[in-house]
Amino acid sequence: EKPYMGLLEENPGKGAKAPRWTDDAFNHTYVNSCWELYGMKDRAHYPSSGSHYDMQVIAAKPDGIKWDTHWVENEKPTCPGAPKSNISEHHNSTVQHILWDLYW
Repeated sequence: EKPYMGLLEENPGKGAKAPRWTDDAFNHTYVNSCWELYGMKDRAHYPSSGSHYDMQVIAAKPDGIKWDTHWVENEKPTCPGAPKSNISEHHNSTVQHILWDLYW
């Protein structure tokens, strides 16, 4: 099937072939996560349990992906009572787990 959801222009121009998922442009994937909470004023307004995420990335074939092993937060909360954060990862030749814990 061809790509969708605004990834490429609808009508690529006269003579252009319709793109396919197997085209080189789609050989890269970027994985991320976001914890979005609004209106946090202090500790009392955060979820009391914190959060635990286990993001899993699965490769179709062994060693098909060069795993990113250095996961970091690019934004850190600055409001009073913000949770602490820990990110770690482990992987084998086909699966990567990125563990993100937000806690007090």
